[in-house]
Amino acid sequence: MDVLSKDQVSYALQAFVLFLNISKGVRSIDQSLVEECRQAALDLMEKLLLDKQDSASCCAEFNELIAKINHSLTVPYPTLVNGTSETFIKTEILAFEHYLKQELQANHLSVQDEAPLFNDSVKLWEKIGASLSAKEGTIEFSGLIKKLNQIVPKEERYPLPDENQN
Repeated sequence: MDVLSKDQVSYALQAFVLFLNISKGVRSIDQSLVEECRQAALDLMEKLLLDKQDSASCCAEFNELIAKINHSLTVPYPTLVNGTSETFIKTEILAFEHYLKQELQANHLSVQDEAPLFNDSVKLWEKIGASLSAKEGTIEFSGLIKKLNQIVPKEERYPLPDENQN
């Protein structure tokens, strides 16, 4: 079982912060908790990027933040787990699906925009590890993100994964 790299944890934190930013517009989520978790995730990302904390301990703290915000969500945000590259990219696809849901709930995406992206992400998730390698899955995942990023405003653009990471 592989330990997640600094780049993988950093990417996951970026996606989580973006998810929390969009969650600010969703009334069903405790807004003070959203802000608390957002700030903690930004602080964690800074420690990671400045090498003040290793990826393993950062991942553990990150999962604690996720557990905290999951109490306010109807569907839990996926935690980071050490494992294969396939496990990592599949977890990030689940995080992407959460982001799409938040964009829809915040009325930043229409159902016509969100549904095909969501359906394609589910199909992609199912193919990774079966008919696609992690690298191939990451490349296809980047394509989905690029489609989304053409629709949403610049400040809501989802981060692209490193296609060479896997």
